[in-house]
Amino acid sequence: MGKKSNIAGIIDIGSNSIRLKIGQNKKGELVVLETASFPLLLGRDTFAEGKVNFEKAAKACDIIKNFRKLCTEYGADTIRVTAGASIREASNRSYILDQIYLKTGLSVELNDNQDEKLYIYKLMHMLLPENYKQSSLLVYSGSGNAGVALVKEGKIPYIQTIRTGSLRLSEMFGEVHEYSNEFSLLVEEYLKSFTDYISLDKSAKNFIACGNEMILISELTGAVKNGNFLVIEKSAFDALYANIKSKSVKIIAEEYNISEETAELLLPAMAVYGNLISFTRAEQILSPHVYFIDAVLYETLFPEVFAKIDSVIYESASIAARTTAIRFGCSEKHFSSVEGFAIAIFDKMKKLHGLSQKHKVIL
Repeated sequence: MGKKSNIAGIIDIGSNSIRLKIGQNKKGELVVLETASFPLLLGRDTFAEGKVNFEKAAKACDIIKNFRKLCTEYGADTIRVTAGASIREASNRSYILDQIYLKTGLSVELNDNQDEKLYIYKLMHMLLPENYKQSSLLVYSGSGNAGVALVKEGKIPYIQTIRTGSLRLSEMFGEVHEYSNEFSLLVEEYLKSFTDYISLDKSAKNFIACGNEMILISELTGAVKNGNFLVIEKSAFDALYANIKSKSVKIIAEEYNISEETAELLLPAMAVYGNLISFTRAEQILSPHVYFIDAVLYETLFPEVFAKIDSVIYESASIAARTTAIRFGCSEKHFSSVEGFAIAIFDKMKKLHGLSQKHKVIL
């Protein structure tokens, strides 16, 4: 990460848009100075065609260049550019990354699925009241992927990433989107192929969800603000989902006064959340206004605070690995011995390999 910043600008290249958030560390408090967003459906190209077209790549460079200028005007001493699945999974990603660097002077931090979700989980974990850290299912649904994490007694013993983001689902089944009943059935069946093997016992009491469509879902279900969270009654969520299942994108857009592009992503997003809430006993959905860009901004301005959560994440990763091994019948005595030897070798050879704590966790 380098030195701590006082003012930082984060530019996030998402699947639906490129976002900017500029913040300041003001006496230990995060103050947001500026936010901006420019719609650019890079994910639509990547998920449907496998690559981003040249016109959109050039447009992305122009947007980032303008955002960098804005960061400079605010006196940002750190500017970071991040990107997820829309760039990571594009076959021409090397070309795009080169173009961004040549035209803006900024390097892109390419995040994998796990990194992206871990950042979200860290910030969500920080925002959670202590009583919610005893038994909650955390879900972050992006445009390309969804992440699921179980919080139990302050630890995270289970983490899973599934390739079921709202835009990805919309692109996959777009041809039958106008046949609403068939579309919802297809999406639900497809989701089950991912979630049937999720190792959860439906013991989680709380369902915490955030993602691109959660603000809209909150508005349409009459959510109530409670501290850092919007509270959505599950009955209201179920009623909205049941209503839009049988309607076309055009009718949904007209009925709820939203754009057709937004309406197109609403049903897949609700299908993801509706499927995953069934793994809990929750009667409410709690939604913090948290995006990946927020977590990166917080890490940049408050690296020490953010780093404290790493110990929880690292310990949780080990617990999750052990839980998975036991579930598949591995010998605990055997894998504990292998783990002990591997860690001992890693620690003794640290001066030679120079690897970080993150690499040790992966090992």
